[in-house]
Amino acid sequence: MTTSLGKWQSLTQDPQVVGFFVGLFERVGVRVTDTKEEFTCIHRGDRVDFEPTLDDRKVDYTVEIQSSQVDRLAEHARRGELSAAEQYRIIRALFSPVTAATLKTPILSNGILRRLFGVDELIHVYLKSPVPDEPGCEDVNHTLIYVKGQWLVIPGSHGTPRRTFSLTMQDSLTYHRQIFAAIKANKWLTWLGVLRWYVRWRRTVSTGS
Repeated sequence: MTTSLGKWQSLTQDPQVVGFFVGLFERVGVRVTDTKEEFTCIHRGDRVDFEPTLDDRKVDYTVEIQSSQVDRLAEHARRGELSAAEQYRIIRALFSPVTAATLKTPILSNGILRRLFGVDELIHVYLKSPVPDEPGCEDVNHTLIYVKGQWLVIPGSHGTPRRTFSLTMQDSLTYHRQIFAAIKANKWLTWLGVLRWYVRWRRTVSTGS
């Protein structure tokens, strides 16, 4: 029986698949919940390599998926295409784990900068599906709560938000690529530029105070 790692090793080198993940991670951990497999995906720019182990301390973030999701991505990769539905399923799976991982970055949890750039303490974020009638492509949302100097990311809607984001798949990709690039650059000037970009960007994708 071919493992999830084996399926992805042989099928995920298609340029469209590799290109889709550019700017979303360098090292990502994968847990396949129903088979108990764990491994690490490493984006090299022009290809994706794999390690058969997972150390949460050495990855950008970890996602939990099911073997059916592994099979579906492998099938699309075999055909050399990623449909809008499959792209959305990928982003949907990454939506909360990536957000939680990036918000652990000290500069994003800095209370002074949060107030300076007008980032609210309770935010609802909705990811809108381009194909909501497709299985596994339903809209999804989570709540961001800033408490005691850190961000919590909680699935679903909780509390009364002062700001609500409604994101398309492309909006989500744009945001995460901007933040991930700043994390990797790890420079104050880069972060200030991204935070100014964020203030402009949120006007186009959110409502609130």
